[in-house]
Amino acid sequence: MSSHATRPERDTAIDPGGMIVVACLGHRCAGLHIVRTDQNGLGPLSELKSAVRTSVAGVLITTGCMGPCSQGAVVGVGHRVARRIGERLVAKDMMLLGGIEQAPRLEALTTWFADGGPARTPLPAPLLTEALLRNPNLSPPPGPGFRPTAR
Repeated sequence: MSSHATRPERDTAIDPGGMIVVACLGHRCAGLHIVRTDQNGLGPLSELKSAVRTSVAGVLITTGCMGPCSQGAVVGVGHRVARRIGERLVAKDMMLLGGIEQAPRLEALTTWFADGGPARTPLPAPLLTEALLRNPNLSPPPGPGFRPTAR
């Protein structure tokens, strides 16, 4: 039996959906991640990676500048809709959070991810509701139909 026979067919394989996190790595956000990194190499970005990696079907995407540089390190968080492999990725209920380099906000965010994230539990208050950026000027705006480009 070949290994090909054990792989699901492209048209029947299912991505169950799950959390999607888009981390800005523009100059300012990347700088804030570096400044907050300790001597062991642990910082906001490594904590985000770990939290997403241990979540159920979570995906972390890094991108260039998302625009609201004055708001500190920025991440977009939403829920990826279940789909067949090869179909367009659709993210729902995307929200942008700022100041994620701040330890209390980062801890609240990673705890929220461990509790199920945006698809299963509401945004925890007050730390993350304070971090929520209202009417951000994004470039490009994440939202329904947002598709990251492969590099």
